Amino acid sequence: FFVLFFCYISNGLNSNKINNNKNNISKDDIYNVIITVMSENTIFESILVLTESLQETNPKIRKIIYVHNQTSTERQEKIQSHGWEVYKTDNLLYYSEYRSTIPLFGLTQFNRIIFLSPYSVVSNQIDELFKCNGFCAVQQDSGLDTFVLVITPNTNILNQITSHSQYNNYILSEKEFLNLVFADHESVPLYNFDSGIVYYEYPTKYPEYRIPNIYSADIFFYYVRNSVWWESNGIPKVIIFYGSEIFMPWHWYGYGVFSLHWLWY
Repeated sequence: FFVLFFCYISNGLNSNKINNNKNNISKDDIYNVIITVMSENTIFESILVLTESLQETNPKIRKIIYVHNQTSTERQEKIQSHGWEVYKTDNLLYYSEYRSTIPLFGLTQFNRIIFLSPYSVVSNQIDELFKCNGFCAVQQDSGLDTFVLVITPNTNILNQITSHSQYNNYILSEKEFLNLVFADHESVPLYNFDSGIVYYEYPTKYPEYRIPNIYSADIFFYYVRNSVWWESNGIPKVIIFYGSEIFMPWHWYGYGVFSLHWLWY
């Protein structure tokens, strides 16, 4: 039993080691940013996990985090020491606990924003997402996925979203609301990152695209799919979500069960 357990752990360490290659984003390119939001309900350890994975895979991309007003100075300093620019959610127009990503459409000081859920691990380079113009998201069976969003800030779009009749209906989750706003997302073209050309024309005033499902791999979906689908040279693609809190990688018991936990050792 112990021999088998050791072999399993060793395989997790070797086959799932994070890619350390540097991306090609210039440190002077300050207008393309990764943003996450830490609400009052966000588990602090998740930010540290996300931070570690980004430092390993995308160290040159500018990172910004908006934290809730009750976040302690100690935690803010710890996050900042890991390379994040820290701001309070007070600085976000239209921010609410129930609509935390909507204000990002109004941050026109940035050229492109990659929003990442704090409950994620980035296991490969993601700078190609900056190529996707407009609004870009993964389309799942349950609708538009909100764990990873690529946003080109636009105040006209922000005003349209905040003027939606269901904007203040907080019975709807943010995902449910965005699926109302971008109701035709299932039909928009899939963005081709290799050529920059979409698979078919879809005229729209504000560009909208689907991005591949490798940018939103639920941990269970990852294990159900074979490694050929989800891995490249033994490295999982590209953004993985842990789902339930009991499966988060800071729990010691997970290391004997999920090889992905070794991604952020």
